[in-house]
Amino acid sequence: MRVFYLPAASLILFAAVLFFPRIGGLFIPFSPLLLLLYFSEPAREKKSDILLLAVIALCAAFEPYLSVYYVITVMFTAYMINRFQNMPDSNWLPVAASPIPAFVVSSVLVFFSESVRGSLIENVINILETLVKAAKDAPDTGAAAYAAVVEKNMDLAALSLVLIFPGLIFLTSVLVAYFTKTFFYKIKKYPHEVFRLPDNLVWVMLAGLAFFFTKDVYMRSVAFNTLLVFAGLYFIQGFEVLRHWVHRFKLAGIFKAIIYIIIFSEPPLMLALAMVGLFTIWFNFFGKPKQESTEG
Repeated sequence: MRVFYLPAASLILFAAVLFFPRIGGLFIPFSPLLLLLYFSEPAREKKSDILLLAVIALCAAFEPYLSVYYVITVMFTAYMINRFQNMPDSNWLPVAASPIPAFVVSSVLVFFSESVRGSLIENVINILETLVKAAKDAPDTGAAAYAAVVEKNMDLAALSLVLIFPGLIFLTSVLVAYFTKTFFYKIKKYPHEVFRLPDNLVWVMLAGLAFFFTKDVYMRSVAFNTLLVFAGLYFIQGFEVLRHWVHRFKLAGIFKAIIYIIIFSEPPLMLALAMVGLFTIWFNFFGKPKQESTEG
């Protein structure tokens, strides 16, 4: 029971979104890291595991959706990284597979549950109406023209956004999984494992993107979800290239932080990194090993 504070803190951070809706989401990414540290702790005991499951079951009685989401995201992510740690041949698997349960569950709810889909559409319409009103009140920004188009197609716009929720969940979850693994390896002082997808997965991406050419909004959403899924995966692969060169030039910590902040605050740069990650299938962006480059 000495290390039970780790899963307890993980649960509290994850549940913070209930009590602090505006800032609670900022704490969620740290939740799987704390649980992962607990899973890898030698002092972990069975009675601590039983107590953790009991607490989750108790929470499910009051907030079932939040509890289920904790299990399929936080717990599964921590389990996968702990299960596959220090296995270089499959280093991509825990990161890429961690979001799959949440992706599958959200896809089933969005595509096959009319009540859930309808509720989400109503919420999205309310948000869009607020944004459209704000755009109309500020015509000088140039957003009024776009707002008028959205207003004329409000229901379709809301439905289209709801149908890509699974892809958005995968995108955010895979980034959380990657940085959870990265920080965990730093804490444990393990050597960094370069994330590299099997090259053949590009064919899965192309097959999903083929649905862009269909006219049905549901079928086209398959393509958009595929794009979001592989954008996240190839962004991580591109980020590994950036990380390689940042460390290769031995930049000071402050400069690393500035570069990373700029990257994550500019969507076009994130897209560019995703493209770099995609093209690592055909091109070597890591350069020659340091010994070879100095010898040559």
